[in-house]
Parts: sequence; C-alpha cells; structure tokens
Amino acid sequence: MFEKCWILHCTFLLGLFFQTTVSREKFAIEPTNQVVKVGEEATIPCRIVNHDGDVQWTRNGFGLGFGRDLEAFLRYKIIGSREEGDWSLRIQDVRLEDEGEFQCQVGGVGHLPPMKSRKGNLTVYLEPDPPEILQELMQSLGIYAWDLL
Repeated sequence: MFEKCWILHCTFLLGLFFQTTVSREKFAIEPTNQVVKVGEEATIPCRIVNHDGDVQWTRNGFGLGFGRDLEAFLRYKIIGSREEGDWSLRIQDVRLEDEGEFQCQVGGVGHLPPMKSRKGNLTVYLEPDPPEILQELMQSLGIYAWDLL
C-alpha cells in the first residue's frame, strides 16, 4: 500500500514538474512590422523560451528552411545565440521582392504542440530620384509653361 501511494505521489510530482517546466515554451519576442529602404539591412526578431522543436521562418506562408542555415536564401541569416533562444532573421541588401509577411515557427515535440509567432510585415521602399526640370525637353516638343495653365 505504501509503495502504491509513493508511486502515485512521485508520478504526480513528475507530472507537475513537466507541466510547469516543459510546457512554458513560449515566444519571448515576436516579429514586428518593419519599413526598410532597398539596399539596407532588416532584422526581424524572434526569441523563444524553453523550446525543443525545430525552428523555421516563413515568408508569405512559404517555409524558408529549418534550423539556423538557410542555404536557399543567401542574403537571409539566423542571428543570435541558440542558448538564449534567439532566432532573429537578418536580411542583408534588402530588395523589393523581400517584402512580405514573416513568421517564426517552432515544430511540436512529444506532447508539445507546434507554435507560431504573430506575423510581422516587412515593407520595402525605393527612395525616389530627385526631381528634374525638363524645360529644354518641353521646349523641343513645342510645349511651353503657359500652354499648361
């Protein structure tokens, strides 16, 4: 009888331990909206507490790859310390086609379900060229300022 109670007690404590330590897997920092000029660098944050599953980033719902190496995307790099749970995404030499919705995801392991961060939008803009006065071109076409009034 004593052994059964002891086993039940240990099982309860073990369950309580796993529930309080393992199930606290969560996002400490999630992606944020960013506005970046073409050619600059963008860093989209993601920090995960107590994670065990594989981590991946998605852009517009498309998986960029698991782990820290994104071999198919040479300008994309996971930065930060794995020990600290930092899986921030750095995009170097940002281009217009990098614009989109980014999300950090953690695959499920054992009894832990997969997790998805909130989504962060990356907006990329192209700085306009300075204005030009086209007076000579307009005159060569026979267009004068008073014609435009």
